[in-house]
Amino acid sequence: MDNGELGPDFAVVVTGVEPLSVESCRDLLGRELSVHASDVQSAVREALLRRISYLQADVRDTAALQGIGMTEPVLAYVATPPETVPQALRALAYAPASPLTRIVLDKPFGLSRKSARALNAYIRATFEARQVFRIDHFLYHHVVQELLRWRVQSDPLCLVDLLPVERVEIVWEETRAAQSDGQSYTGAMRDMVQSHLLQLLAVVTMDSPESMTRADLAKSRLAALRRVSAAADAESSSTRGRHVGDSPAATSSKARSEPETLVTLGLRSWMPRWQDVHFFLRAAKGIAQSRRCIQFRFAQRSRGASLGYVRLGVLAADLVIGREDDSALEFCLPVDQESPSTRLLRDALVGDDTFTLDPEEPEESWRIVEPILQTWDETDAPMMIYPVGASVAEIAGSRTELRGT
Repeated sequence: MDNGELGPDFAVVVTGVEPLSVESCRDLLGRELSVHASDVQSAVREALLRRISYLQADVRDTAALQGIGMTEPVLAYVATPPETVPQALRALAYAPASPLTRIVLDKPFGLSRKSARALNAYIRATFEARQVFRIDHFLYHHVVQELLRWRVQSDPLCLVDLLPVERVEIVWEETRAAQSDGQSYTGAMRDMVQSHLLQLLAVVTMDSPESMTRADLAKSRLAALRRVSAAADAESSSTRGRHVGDSPAATSSKARSEPETLVTLGLRSWMPRWQDVHFFLRAAKGIAQSRRCIQFRFAQRSRGASLGYVRLGVLAADLVIGREDDSALEFCLPVDQESPSTRLLRDALVGDDTFTLDPEEPEESWRIVEPILQTWDETDAPMMIYPVGASVAEIAGSRTELRGT
């Protein structure tokens, strides 16, 4: 708004099942904006809040969205729990809408490969393909988009053909703990690995796209996902854990039934360049130190030599080259102050689908993780227990486990 991109008729309608007044909704969002958009001028935030209205609606009711008034072009951002996305789409289809309406579907797309296929089938039968934006907001991180551009223009990853890369680690560790106050959290595997981390894996392992068009980018990522499988020793190379307050002694029957907050998963890519490389994906919440990166580790050239690495910081926007027992060189990458969400919404508003997903990408991601989830359920796989604020080394060393429900 501060640069005049939004017209005078722009408005935001927030829907939810809670009985809120417009004033209460604006007050709630105003507090959120003061925290998460504090760098935006207060006058701009206030001007946006004045454009917000609220509609109490339960999308499980097909007629719930009749009151929105969708005869004008609308951007419908569906951010409901995954089990209610089909009902939300039916409500949108039932509401009289402009043919210019766009629908943004955030992750997770479906609850399984089967449900993702069913959702895709319904979308194909109900909406125009150009109307639906399947998105993964990790693809809207500035560093990820720069990596994609590098891969198209000069592909620095071709150096893998010359260097002895032994393993690649894709890590997303957060200090923030998982919500335990009734908010929907499906676990680190479904919440992070199935979508975000597998997208980063595809960006790394895909062949160089021919161009920065949506068709070429999505085709390359999909081809890479189709050639990913669990490591041969998947059972031993995959672990899960749960944070439980201040100490492992705080475990309870409730903790045993709650979803995992830590996952480590071993995978293999059968793309020609990566067949001899081990991939490890790790997502964790409630960790002592945040770390969000893609790290390439090199094999030892000689006995006793320290392992070298190259680390790309996704949020830190840095490139670090070093050895485990030595200092490292750090290079700062160009920084874009826009958040991924801002970039995503701007693209959706103007109809730029460059970084949206192919319909089959979520299906392939479910193919990869579903067997591990099924094994966990069928074998009562152990759940490591760790206190909020523990380091990864402390968690690996303690190995405090729970079994059974």
